[in-house]
Amino acid sequence: MMNVQTLVSSVFSLDKSDMRASLNEIGKQCMQAFEDAGSVAIPKEFRRHTAVLVVGMGGSALGADFVRNLYGDMLKRPIKISMDYTTPKWVSQDTLVILSSYSGDTEETLAQAHSILERTSKVVALTCGGALLEWCKKNNKPVYVINPMHNPCGVPR
Repeated sequence: MMNVQTLVSSVFSLDKSDMRASLNEIGKQCMQAFEDAGSVAIPKEFRRHTAVLVVGMGGSALGADFVRNLYGDMLKRPIKISMDYTTPKWVSQDTLVILSSYSGDTEETLAQAHSILERTSKVVALTCGGALLEWCKKNNKPVYVINPMHNPCGVPR
């Protein structure tokens, strides 16, 4: 029978990307994001929307999934998540779209970014950089650039 110390060591040895260190820093990540997000200028007209679409894969959609599941019944507008290459047909000028890609190079998110402006101008992004950051600069869209200082594993969780 394995003792607790051996079991813990065994589990930690499987954590090749050091996810544990990132989890230990989650409080600092949240504080930093809260402080930094205030510097992103979101146009006032973006507040007038009937729904929110978050475009992101895996961990890049995790925050939206968390908010939707925790506060779903209290939200005034629905939050939908798209993990696809194509934008849902219901998206219109009344939809706020949040493009989320930690790396900034997620294929599905970039595919929707390239077509989303045909449906709505209310687009913001979350990323560490990559092609999504360049798309935001080119299209003059608000972007929160994630500082990964408190995320040693380097993946969105």
